[in-house]
Amino acid sequence: MKNTIRNYKNSIFLNFEKRGDNFSLDVPHYNNWMAIIRFLRKRGFKVGENKTYKEHYECLSKYHKIGFKKDIACLFEIGAASIKIEFGNIKNLWDGMAQSFWSDPSDDRYKKLTYLEGLAVKLEIKKLMEFCEKYNHEFIPEDYSFTAEEYIINNLKTNSHIHGKVTCLEDIKKSITEDSYDYQHNSNDANNKKIICGELKYFYNYYNRRMFCGIVWHNINNMWWVIVNGVKYNVASFNLFDFDKNLPKRKPASQGDIQRLLNKFESKKEYLRCHAINKQLEKLAA
Repeated sequence: MKNTIRNYKNSIFLNFEKRGDNFSLDVPHYNNWMAIIRFLRKRGFKVGENKTYKEHYECLSKYHKIGFKKDIACLFEIGAASIKIEFGNIKNLWDGMAQSFWSDPSDDRYKKLTYLEGLAVKLEIKKLMEFCEKYNHEFIPEDYSFTAEEYIINNLKTNSHIHGKVTCLEDIKKSITEDSYDYQHNSNDANNKKIICGELKYFYNYYNRRMFCGIVWHNINNMWWVIVNGVKYNVASFNLFDFDKNLPKRKPASQGDIQRLLNKFESKKEYLRCHAINKQLEKLAA
């Protein structure tokens, strides 16, 4: 294991090759932990004991700290071989249990941040990442930092048993020969036509049911990557097809699609939207 640093969403993870003992501050990276705390204090954070851990998990409290700077909160955690720092706005800090932040916008408990509030959190992450550069950890990029092409190539490099050695997208073609299993069993589109790596194919987007088109590259089994305007989609072979002017630009919603949409809006208490959908259904039924 190498010394690595990773920035995932609003968290920074430092992992260390040399481990210390579990449930002990006698770890090789303790000085890094203290240096980070001193750095954030210089940036205006008031860092101290996390009372949540003191009250509910006293045996773990010395491995956790919390810091505040105006409306920004910062959670600290040190482990046997790691340090984790998570930033967020205080209005998304778990109420009464300061262990994490609500971060999923689809969750009713998440409170949307203004542009400046979001920028303030990102600034603190950027400053801490710059401070941690001096540790010379290997930076691990996240999937969202890759282009669609880079992601596919990197994924196939990691899983070389699928297509062998892949350094560019064209290398994928080399393993999809006419006598290969994937060509014979995983390359049939919706009309039972063979799919060829690098060709243009169409599909209906799962979320909005609109017809999309893009360049296809085999992923694994009967799943194919489709690159649409620089964005990758993972689509089953039987959902791919060639263009036909008689096909609708948007796939009609099924009864199940409509019911899921109603359930979604009902769970969010968006009753006006539910009412509008039901009115449309009544018109269609008339």
